[in-house]
Amino acid sequence: MGMIVADWQKSAGKSGTRLAVFAYSKSKTAWDKRWDNPGLAEFAEARSDRLVAASLPEVMQVHDDWKRNRRLEDLGISLAETNVKEAFAVLDKLQRQDDRDSLIRGMFHFVGQGDRKAALKKVVFLNTLKDRNAAFMTLALTWNLDKVDPFLTLDTYRPYLNGRLLMATQPPQTEVALEWAGQLSWHEGKDKVLGDVAGVLVKTSPTEALQLGENLQGENYVSFLQTVAAKWAQTDPQAALAWSMQIPDMTLRESLQQTLMLNWAVNDATAAKEELRTLAPGPTRALMLEQLATTLGRINTTADEWANSLPNPAEKATAQQIIAEQHPAGVGLSLKLVEGLPVVDHLVNEAPAGHSKLLGKGDRILGVDATGNGTFVSTNGMSIEEVSAMVRGTVGTTVRLRVAALNAKGFDAPHVVQLARERF
Repeated sequence: MGMIVADWQKSAGKSGTRLAVFAYSKSKTAWDKRWDNPGLAEFAEARSDRLVAASLPEVMQVHDDWKRNRRLEDLGISLAETNVKEAFAVLDKLQRQDDRDSLIRGMFHFVGQGDRKAALKKVVFLNTLKDRNAAFMTLALTWNLDKVDPFLTLDTYRPYLNGRLLMATQPPQTEVALEWAGQLSWHEGKDKVLGDVAGVLVKTSPTEALQLGENLQGENYVSFLQTVAAKWAQTDPQAALAWSMQIPDMTLRESLQQTLMLNWAVNDATAAKEELRTLAPGPTRALMLEQLATTLGRINTTADEWANSLPNPAEKATAQQIIAEQHPAGVGLSLKLVEGLPVVDHLVNEAPAGHSKLLGKGDRILGVDATGNGTFVSTNGMSIEEVSAMVRGTVGTTVRLRVAALNAKGFDAPHVVQLARERF
């Protein structure tokens, strides 16, 4: 324990920073509301005097939770500065997690003023996940990482997110994140943090980046590679694709290619389209086509135009089907069931049904000709989902509806309304 204490004190240094000026309020936790109250500046200025007199028995005599937590924070700062061994001994005596968190906040706020890597090494001396996370959250706020993630809170017990937060800073805290990853167990997300670090390193040193995952196995190794593939696709997708093609395991290779192609399509759809044109027929080309169609179908209004431009009929049909599944084309009808029949409940003005002026609220849909070839399917007894599936389809195709229009006395005789499907 002596070496631990010496190392702690060496790295922490001497800091005059008061916990009072530490922006805990950014974490949106209830206990920080003290700084909004009158007179607290004077309260903070008196902290040094209180540190000299405070001891654990005295602090625990304070029954008000808010005041006790403040004094535990002050005690944590004092102990971290003068007697770390005693700080751990005091922590072992605290049973309530709120009390432990308060002491840890003080301890690690002081330690966070020194070397970041050394500060993270101290986290490993804490035995429980909640203690370790409270320590990291304190360090993160001390280092102003809440400016990176405004939703950073002390109750986020997902350790791998802490490492990812370090990598989200500008510049990324690569060495510090690796220190944090070294303290995580596999079930705490070590592979995810290593993957994020590798995702940054891969821009300049792919070999070094991939070496970070050498000791990973099974699902952890796959997760690491997936993270690297996703990050690499955003900076040098062609290099990432070339790397993936060298992976001997076919299942893993296709899984990684699916990840990198999806990220490629999201990040730069134009470049992904160009790459598709250069790929030879085979599994890799098929995956690229699938991911492009999936991505464009979700977010790109030119998806249909791109699909229609594909020269290969089979690829065109595949792309059109995937796009339709992601964002089906329709006519802008909202239906509800009345006495076993679908009835128009709402019309989208900008959609074909609204533009046509041929349908109105309350009209009954008696049948649907989904292909426009004259074959109607009765809607009697169908669910709304079943009817909607027949109405939707590919952009530009025709759907015909047999409609009984609502009038003041009841319903008109059935007639046919023909509409062209659009994406809106």
